[in-house]
Amino acid sequence: MILESLLKKVNNHFNIDITQNSRRREIVMARAAFYWLARKKTRYSTAKIGAIVNREHSSVLYSMKNFENWIDSDLQFKNKFENLHKIIFNELSVNDLTKKKLGIKYKFLKIAKNYLIIEVDKLKKQL
Repeated sequence: MILESLLKKVNNHFNIDITQNSRRREIVMARAAFYWLARKKTRYSTAKIGAIVNREHSSVLYSMKNFENWIDSDLQFKNKFENLHKIIFNELSVNDLTKKKLGIKYKFLKIAKNYLIIEVDKLKKQL
């Protein structure tokens, strides 16, 4: 399941277990990163996201409300989160591409390349 995979990646990246019943700052902030990633990039409800880490949906909402402030106020956390974000979404974007989608993208890029070559040639003639 996507949420369990995301949970594992967040735990590994922050080197903690966000399912712990703890209010330690590093756990709370890592949990908030999990909530944000899960909410923004999946279609799961806050109740389902919270259940994965033994929390209520209201905890998810509260953390997401404060997440931007934590990112702005803690540079180390911001850097760790941005690295995690890049890792996760590079994986997702590659895994989401099927052969058919790749074929379509390839054809589109070939057309765009040919169009750009024509446009460059027109510009060269004007000079």
